Amino acid sequence: MPQYEVAQKIMSYGATYQVFEPDGNKVLLTVKSKLLTLTPNLTMVEGTEGDTVATMTGNFFKTRFIMTDAAGARIGSLTFPMFGVLGKSFTIEADGASHPGNGTISSRTFDAGVFSLSKQHGPEDRFQVEVTESFPREVAILSAVAVDQKFFEGD
Repeated sequence: MPQYEVAQKIMSYGATYQVFEPDGNKVLLTVKSKLLTLTPNLTMVEGTEGDTVATMTGNFFKTRFIMTDAAGARIGSLTFPMFGVLGKSFTIEADGASHPGNGTISSRTFDAGVFSLSKQHGPEDRFQVEVTESFPREVAILSAVAVDQKFFEGD
């Protein structure tokens, strides 16, 4: 399973996440959020300032996110229940299939079968994302960023 390290940049203008190769030396992708919007709106680019790869927009309550490729075609979605009771759950959809996921904030891990997220403890906002070979990495990484923003914003 390919594994990526995702780190939120400190002191950036808006939430910015860098996605590194497994060895941590090269930035593969960068996810940037737009400021001053009522709903989440994120753009994924190649490297640090390259071409747009994908976008993700969410609703006001951060319960529904739609992901599109650079051409605007829908590539996936992520849905959270409005009210979570025990633990945290979500459903990720891509390639015509739906994958339920869940996790706990206390353990800082989330798993949907096709991808998993493990948030690291420490002063920096970092997490590991593992993606199955058959699942679109862009959908998994954008979903991981949405999970981070929904459950760990300000953490």
